Amino acid sequence: MDNNNNAYFAQTHEVKNQPPALENYNVYQQDIALQEAVGREDAAWANDDLLNFGQAAGSSKIIELGAQANENK
Repeated sequence: MDNNNNAYFAQTHEVKNQPPALENYNVYQQDIALQEAVGREDAAWANDDLLNFGQAAGSSKIIELGAQANENK
């Protein structure tokens, strides 16, 4: 019997076709439906705040904090 813990792991290949992490982007700018709704409902006055919030919400720091919160209930 082999006492090596790696004996049961299959050798495979390096996965190269994965997209980069979705982070450091503006979530508001990527949400066309939300932008259209803001315009339709005459809420364009909130655009600057929404852009700032969208940038913060898509930052790697905030995404990491969200992941930590999910792991540490």
